[in-house]
Amino acid sequence: MNTFWKKKDEGHGDLWETHIDYLKIIDTFIPKDIQVNDPFYGSGLVKTYWNELGRNIIHENTDFFTEDFTTTEYIVGNPPFSKVTDILKHLFVINKPFALLLPLQKIAQVKIQRILKGKNIQVIISNCYKGFLTPDGKPTRCASMYMAWITYGFDLERDLIFL
Repeated sequence: MNTFWKKKDEGHGDLWETHIDYLKIIDTFIPKDIQVNDPFYGSGLVKTYWNELGRNIIHENTDFFTEDFTTTEYIVGNPPFSKVTDILKHLFVINKPFALLLPLQKIAQVKIQRILKGKNIQVIISNCYKGFLTPDGKPTRCASMYMAWITYGFDLERDLIFL
């Protein structure tokens, strides 16, 4: 089993799937001919949602930190929040365009600010307020936080986009 995902005692820990409405938001900012890799596997349900949007993405149950991204053009996904610091550091080493769905308050954390400072990130503030999905696809209540797409290398028209 892939040990990348943190599981809490009896809860789901990091194993939350992305609601398709969040994917619809970022999909509008990605050219259709771009190869997308959503490396944050969870239970794998998100590939179905990307397919519904007409994208055949790379989405495999591998360890993000050892995965080879040479054929990937964009890295897009909802990362395990317990590993966001390490994921961001690694993404800047990979140096490919990326978009991460994160709680908006995450970028205000000092340790995250230190990673993002001077990196020309752009933020898409979501107008979507949905819950996530359990590993078996059951919807949860709305998240207790507002979500945003933190992007790098997307060359958006503005650095801060409100939908």
